[in-house]
Amino acid sequence: MKDPNNISAGYSKSIHEIKNTPPNKLPAPLVMAVGEDKESGDSPFDVDDDCINIFAPFAQKSANITEVWKTEIINYTKLDQAPVDVDILEWWKTLENSFKNLSRMAKDIF
Repeated sequence: MKDPNNISAGYSKSIHEIKNTPPNKLPAPLVMAVGEDKESGDSPFDVDDDCINIFAPFAQKSANITEVWKTEIINYTKLDQAPVDVDILEWWKTLENSFKNLSRMAKDIF
């Protein structure tokens, strides 16, 4: 089993090396993970602690997906109600280009 002190020291050394490396010299995935505040010009390493947010790209992707769903739902609620005697699967098929996620979900349900 590895000594926790050595692991901690290795982690601290790695963080120190990353902090002292200019962003343009870092590998692209690390720059994406750390992020950069282009508006303020802040370095991505100007943080209070030694934690680098490796989940930032995933959070952004999740936010984008959430926004797509919200837009679809808002647009769906603006539609007129479908006639009672309509074939619901056919109805969703005609709308699948406008509502990719909702139509896929409707196909699963119906």
